[in-house]
Amino acid sequence: MPSEQQLGLRRLLAFYLPLVLTSQMMTLANPLINLALSRSADPRLHLAAYGVCFGLLVFLNAPVLVTRDVGSGLCEDRKRYRRLFGQSLLVGFFVCGLDLLLAFGPLGRWIFQEWLEATPRVAAEAQRAALAMSPIPVLVGLRGLRSALALRAHRTRLLTQATFGRLVVVSLVLALLVRRGAVEAAWVGWSLTLGIAAETAWIFVVTRPLLRDLPERLPGAAGGSELTWGRLARFAAPLVISAYAWTALRPVINGIIGRTADSEAAQASFGVLHPVILLTASALWALQATGQILGTDREAARRFLRFGVLMTAVFTTVVVLLGWVPALRSWLLTSVFTLPPDLLEYCSPAMRILWIAPVLLGLRSAFKGLVLASGRTGVISTSALIDVSAVILLGATLLRMVPTINGAVLGVLCVVTAESVEATVLGATALHRFGLWPRKRGPRRTAQTPS
Repeated sequence: MPSEQQLGLRRLLAFYLPLVLTSQMMTLANPLINLALSRSADPRLHLAAYGVCFGLLVFLNAPVLVTRDVGSGLCEDRKRYRRLFGQSLLVGFFVCGLDLLLAFGPLGRWIFQEWLEATPRVAAEAQRAALAMSPIPVLVGLRGLRSALALRAHRTRLLTQATFGRLVVVSLVLALLVRRGAVEAAWVGWSLTLGIAAETAWIFVVTRPLLRDLPERLPGAAGGSELTWGRLARFAAPLVISAYAWTALRPVINGIIGRTADSEAAQASFGVLHPVILLTASALWALQATGQILGTDREAARRFLRFGVLMTAVFTTVVVLLGWVPALRSWLLTSVFTLPPDLLEYCSPAMRILWIAPVLLGLRSAFKGLVLASGRTGVISTSALIDVSAVILLGATLLRMVPTINGAVLGVLCVVTAESVEATVLGATALHRFGLWPRKRGPRRTAQTPS
């Protein structure tokens, strides 16, 4: 690992900026899909159906979403890679089966209608979208593991190249659907599946040399222990729990706002606003991987956190402008998403408080990266479970106190609550572990990461 003196701004930017482009392009797919759906024959139906379905599928896909983090921390030789590869494949096919259960039969219809409060026509379209996106868990698990090889080798540009291919495929398929007037939630789901398939194929090709460069076996790496099932569980299980909790937020929030006075308007509006949060703040997600790989010691952590605060301020400014400059807000919601007047009016109040979310998201990502760098991940699951509980409590309280509350505003407040809880819990832990916020008694403790 490079010494702390080498962790200057140039080194941080060289690692971070390709990840920013990767995150931006990855999250751009959903706004593009919403853009296409807003031009369908029935925007309210298809925006609500895709938003409800996608949020639930992301929740079910949680176990495969952590493969990059697990691989970055544990994939130190080819033997470990093969073990993680087999597990990723097994978990991916299992989750694919769950997605197919949603797509067929009364179980999926019941979940969409009764649990997520979707109308019957929205539930039927959501089931068709679930079928289209059912192959994604297998693809995401394998993609994440090969992406970890690129991160460990500090070859973050390879991730950017792969995600660019995904965006190109998604854009071409969506353009074809719009041209033929075949825009539906199910068809745009196929566009996302094809895009992720192209991304996975590319990252497999370009990381083959990195896999060959790994030693066949490296006993004594990562603290001198073999990759036993116990060690793998201790590292990965909190990440899986956290991923479940984090991905549960969107269906939980959809279920909460589905109980407002106008459930279709609330779910359709949140289906537009949430991807806007993710797109404008997606660059801040890259802080997690940057902190995990480059947070090698106390001084490196200090420099990284300063960098993270600066990046958070920069990208939050974009959201402030979108929410508070009327011309920009109107352009985004009417010219880009072509929302009808009733949904435009419904979304506008939520746009003004949207900027709080990326502030907290950036801090949470930076702190989580340092927690991962320390090698002890238990607190990650604890913080995630607390934030889901806080969102449910907030939603239930506001629905009872203000029955006529704007569903889009309520959805954004739920997101802000979740991010604030995680940022607080993870921040306190990361600062203590790296000696940046020492306890009053005892020597400062400096976190160490595997070399």
